[in-house]
Amino acid sequence: MKILERNLFILAACASVVLASSLAWAKAPGQGREPGPLDPFARPALVFFIPANGKVMIDLPVAAFIKRGLKMARERRADHVVIDLDTPGGYAEVMFDIMDAVDVAAEDMDVSVWVTGDALSAGPYICAAADKNYNKKTATIGRALPIEMTTTGVSAVDAKFLSAFRGKFQAFAEKHHRPVNLAAAMVDPDVVVLVCRVGGETRFLTPDEIQALEREGKIVERGETVKPAGAILNLTATKAAEYGFIDGIANDRDDL
Repeated sequence: MKILERNLFILAACASVVLASSLAWAKAPGQGREPGPLDPFARPALVFFIPANGKVMIDLPVAAFIKRGLKMARERRADHVVIDLDTPGGYAEVMFDIMDAVDVAAEDMDVSVWVTGDALSAGPYICAAADKNYNKKTATIGRALPIEMTTTGVSAVDAKFLSAFRGKFQAFAEKHHRPVNLAAAMVDPDVVVLVCRVGGETRFLTPDEIQALEREGKIVERGETVKPAGAILNLTATKAAEYGFIDGIANDRDDL
């Protein structure tokens, strides 16, 4: 994603002030109005950055801040919003609320998540709701197994809730053309995923899917096991980009 000469809005996390500055950056194709000698009303593409970094916990204040940033971006008719994310996780209800807010905002403008630290637990779900995902090279994404606090400590949720989390994650992954089985592998320890070649196309398949294709007479070239049983998938930025789970690596804003 390249975004040219644009106005950049940065929401200050600790204040209700929006800092605005005009910077010469790359412009996303098709965004904003192209300036020209006969168009005095042309403007550069307007991009909002919403910081949710510094190992933030996904809780109600963070959700309110992100939703407020998205609302302001819509009100100012922004072309693009970038959520700068670094989180070890947080509360499920809040995470789903942010996902829905991102999904709604994406109807009016492009929304990207830029993982500058890690996107773990609730983090990958939020990434899944965005149009585009970019990671710093040192970032990781995954380990999204939902857990619950009980009187005896921390444990994984039961099968019913696990299925609901997995389905939600996979639905957003499918919507944005990301490998759905990799999404499932980040949530469910029982999922096994292999990288395969089918008809010249790279696909991430479960053993059951491989068998079904072979019964149809398809030739499946099996590669490495991306996620074995009993593990929870966590991907480096390099692997996530290679597998098509993110859209690219961006180490700074100039790379976006």
